[in-house]
Amino acid sequence: MRKKLKVVVDTNVLVSASFHKLSPIPNKIYQALKNQKFILVTSPEIIEEIGDVINRSYVIARSRMSQELRKAFIDIFVAG
Repeated sequence: MRKKLKVVVDTNVLVSASFHKLSPIPNKIYQALKNQKFILVTSPEIIEEIGDVINRSYVIARSRMSQELRKAFIDIFVAG
């Protein structure tokens, strides 16, 4: 069995994935994470930073994500 890659992804890339079609490469990374193509290496501080950034008003406006979708988005990183 082939070992999965362990990957650290910058917060900006992960948050950019919430912009969907506006950010195709970050979205591909996010989809690969959701499909468990790699193991996300993170920390509580990084998860907190993602939560802070994804809940900023300009990010909410650009991503058009509801509070429930933003929570689900963050939960993907926690479950990693």
